[in-house]
Amino acid sequence: MQKQYHISFPEQNALPHHEYLKSSDELKNTTWVADLHHYLMTLNRNVSPHVNLVFADYKHRMLVVNWVVAATLKVKPPLHNVLVLSLDQLLCDYLANAAYMTYPLNMTCIAAPLTTILSSKGRKSWTTSMMIRSIILRLINYWGFDVATYDSDAVVLKNPQTLFDNYTHDILSSASMWPDSQAIPWGFTLCAGAILYRATSATETFWRYLSDLSGQADQMSLNKALKNLNISWKETTKVSQVCSTDGWEGEADGGLRVFVFPQRLFCRRKCCHRNRPEHYVTHPGGNHGNIEDKTRVLHQFNAWFVPTESSS
Repeated sequence: MQKQYHISFPEQNALPHHEYLKSSDELKNTTWVADLHHYLMTLNRNVSPHVNLVFADYKHRMLVVNWVVAATLKVKPPLHNVLVLSLDQLLCDYLANAAYMTYPLNMTCIAAPLTTILSSKGRKSWTTSMMIRSIILRLINYWGFDVATYDSDAVVLKNPQTLFDNYTHDILSSASMWPDSQAIPWGFTLCAGAILYRATSATETFWRYLSDLSGQADQMSLNKALKNLNISWKETTKVSQVCSTDGWEGEADGGLRVFVFPQRLFCRRKCCHRNRPEHYVTHPGGNHGNIEDKTRVLHQFNAWFVPTESSS
């Protein structure tokens, strides 16, 4: 744990899903909050203006190793400021001793155990894990840092930094079709598995609004918040499908500006532009919660770069 010093921290009701969390005072005094804050305060923004975050646990360890290898060794130029936020210490211990060939993994791992985050109302589940990711992202923005977050099976094939730099929007996202309640009127949704949040005043308004939506996975609450913030999308294509070659630009209450990249650049599931050289990220998915199936699909999409463990 880093040396104790004052850490500014959001009020309890300003955190997403706050009724499932320990108090702000309890969270602020945890080891992982101190470690995360120290990591950000010592970050080299000259090599990357934002944090590249992967959120996982030990059972996803090989997906994480594959993601880090792709992003920091295979991609040229490599991604920097890679942070793995783990829900258990086991993953961090594993990554500390992991290597690709003879190269150590170029990342930082911080463990945030569920027992230090959830109140008695919180229960361990996939939805809870995704809720906690929202909390981590909110904290990183709160402390003044932009953050791009990726699912461990959303593999980076090209460094998106130059692409991101071409857009001044508060939120940059890949596209999905879930949840249907948003996909029906829009023709797409924002995918929480590959998305960048900038630390702006408009994004702060978004986070405060999202804090009123609780008990849902981050992709559900993200899209619901934008819908409730009356987001209006400019028409960039007549094809209201995620296989469009054009993106979607929108503006919501509070001046929040959003851009959603097309599948031509960020391929989600069986997109219309599979295995194209212009892909920055491939996120093919697989059966939900089935790590072996996700690994198999990444092999099919030529996005698996490390030996697969012979046993778990």
